[in-house]
Amino acid sequence: MNLFGKVMVALILAVAVALATAGILASRGAGAAAQLYATDIQQQQALPLAQEAGARRSAGDSWDAIQAWLDEAIASPGMMMQGGTQAGAGRMGMNMGRGRQAMMGRTHAYSLVEPESGAPLAAKGTEADSQALALGIPVVVAGETVALLTPLLQPSGMTAAGEAFVDEVNRAVLLAALAAGLVALAAGALLAASILRPLQRVEQTVARIGQGDLAARVVNNSRDEVGRLAAGVNAMAASLEEQEQLRQRLVADIAHELRTPLSVIQGNLQAILDGVYLLSRDEVQTIFDETRLLTRIVNDLHDVAQAEAHRLRLTTERLDAAEVLTTLADRFRPVAEQQAVTLEVHAPAGLTLSADPERLQQVLHNLVGNALRHAPSGSAIVLGAGKGTGATVRLSVRDSGPGIAPADLPHVFDRFYRADKERARNPALNNLTAGAGLGLAIARALVEAQGGGISVESSPGHGATFHVDLPMG
Repeated sequence: MNLFGKVMVALILAVAVALATAGILASRGAGAAAQLYATDIQQQQALPLAQEAGARRSAGDSWDAIQAWLDEAIASPGMMMQGGTQAGAGRMGMNMGRGRQAMMGRTHAYSLVEPESGAPLAAKGTEADSQALALGIPVVVAGETVALLTPLLQPSGMTAAGEAFVDEVNRAVLLAALAAGLVALAAGALLAASILRPLQRVEQTVARIGQGDLAARVVNNSRDEVGRLAAGVNAMAASLEEQEQLRQRLVADIAHELRTPLSVIQGNLQAILDGVYLLSRDEVQTIFDETRLLTRIVNDLHDVAQAEAHRLRLTTERLDAAEVLTTLADRFRPVAEQQAVTLEVHAPAGLTLSADPERLQQVLHNLVGNALRHAPSGSAIVLGAGKGTGATVRLSVRDSGPGIAPADLPHVFDRFYRADKERARNPALNNLTAGAGLGLAIARALVEAQGGGISVESSPGHGATFHVDLPMG
């Protein structure tokens, strides 16, 4: 069953339960209302009888005589009562007529009892229980309640008219519920379709992406949950498309980086075999340098893969930041002097950090080597250290080169990404960095493996500053 079918089944069940509940409550309410109506009719029937009984008691009639008259009045409501006023008799007959008509001819017997105990006042009377006392009508003489006129039969049942009324109410409720249910189902189907239609577009787009169409996008401008889902799918597709482009570029760059040293090695060996070159120390040194470059590229790829897989072995130590940067500057000073570039160290004494010394040197080597590639002659590269955000130490490498374009800034840490794709390499740096566009990717992987972070600040024409944040030692 598809999602639309499931939604409709759930909606039908919900509507059915709601209608059944409403029907039961309406039926019970109608029955209770009919019962209350029957009780009210009984009260209206008893009121003129109680008034006439009080008048007869005031005239001196005994309770036995009044009870006998009451029984005859109930049996023959149209008779002319003796001893009562014509107005009272007429009023009683009219009210009883209305009561009997409302109750469809159903009339109840009554008994005169004491107000407190419910004991019968007449010899032929019947004792009243608590329910009859609650329904009793006071018989008042001279402003004092001298008796209660209580029904001998409480309206526990329902007349034919009452049952017809309840049936009519139930029928009306049923029809209204069916109509409301149909309207609810129709509205629910439209709502479900409007919700599921964007989901179907998302499903179709995901299927296209799964088949390799990374340019597919979901067309949805809504701002609800489905719209956010569509935006997420579009962002995922854009990321996959970008990653695919980077992968293709990575394969091309790997092929290019490996082709150059392999071509040199193959050409030199072929020339030696053909007798063009003599098997001299210089030729062997050239071939050896190219193999070292190949080894460095392979090792860099291995380091990135190990760091991203969290399999890199690290030996964390407490290191002095000033000492680390000073050692780094001494290592690169000969190469910097060849380019007429000055290396400066600005680091406070006593600032320590927690890191793997070998991996940290590898990170900083890549950053300084990258700075030397771009630093113009006569400029300075500044190596700095200071407190970072929270319990971190920030190491920085700042150069005065051409800077990084805003379009390239988000990608500087990607594998094989080079903003200046046509730049000339400095052969003096080949022993320090591979120059294959892996240096910054390795630096990020190694820093993050040690629980730190790496970032860059740059603008065209104002150089670049790389920051490495590591835990404080």
